Amino acid sequence: MSSAAQLYDRCTGMARDTQQLMLTKGLSAYVYTEITDVEGEHNGLFSYDRRV
Repeated sequence: MSSAAQLYDRCTGMARDTQQLMLTKGLSAYVYTEITDVEGEHNGLFSYDRRV
């Protein structure tokens, strides 16, 4: 996202979409995982100690 406002809009949109699925389709669970990898890992290519 290029701005905090865009990030906010994206997150609130996801919450709104989830609520809509709960009300109309019977969604009963929702899992939100980390949005970034704070250690810089990309698709699991590095182990925790950075050795492959």
